[in-house]
Amino acid sequence: MKKIISLIAAVLLIIGAICMSGCATYKGEYGDFVCEFFDTKNTVDINGLSEEGKKKKILVIPEEINGYKVDFIGKKVLTGTGKPDISSKNLEVIYFVNELKGRFGQQDCPNLKKAFQIKNTYPNIDIIWEFKLEKNRVYMMSNFFMSNYKGTEELYAANVSYFYNYADAPNDGYYWLDDLDDGEKITYIPENPTREGYLFGGWFKDKACTEVWDFETDTITKPADDYYENILYAKWNKKND
Repeated sequence: MKKIISLIAAVLLIIGAICMSGCATYKGEYGDFVCEFFDTKNTVDINGLSEEGKKKKILVIPEEINGYKVDFIGKKVLTGTGKPDISSKNLEVIYFVNELKGRFGQQDCPNLKKAFQIKNTYPNIDIIWEFKLEKNRVYMMSNFFMSNYKGTEELYAANVSYFYNYADAPNDGYYWLDDLDDGEKITYIPENPTREGYLFGGWFKDKACTEVWDFETDTITKPADDYYENILYAKWNKKND
């Protein structure tokens, strides 16, 4: 009997330790996503899409949700239901703002065409295989691609780049990415960037910010036989003290 009690106690201790390190503090919908929040790690896993999220053609996987760092997408194998974690018939474009630790489970997004890795790092290979991307391509910042991965079939340099446009800006100066065909207008405009002590003043065609980018009329240049990077520069107005 004592051995049985000791065994049960040991099992309970193991379960308790696992829960302390990996059991969700609370679960629920937050915006476009179904989430599991972990207070012990101050992280959040995205385990599905809300009804609102399933309606959207474009989704942004943010760096944080409600102050928690986004860590994983999908349920872990041992806790999965066997159904696709990320399922959407409408999703066409997905942006990953930050590097994630990993992705679990299967994704069912038959109309997904493009994925973007905004951060200057190699994207987790699971993006390519689990999301079954058209042409199996993930788009990334051009300077990081040209320096490290030129010639890699699974990766491609995005041809639209948004720059913070100030010295020592994060992420090698890149704020956002996109990739469009020749003559197309930019239809998805990212949230405005932020900078301490400054107010964002719009997007411009030149570093000096003399010619504004007009999203209603300006179009993308994409030569048929060469790579061309369309650059938008942020303007900053210093806050009054």
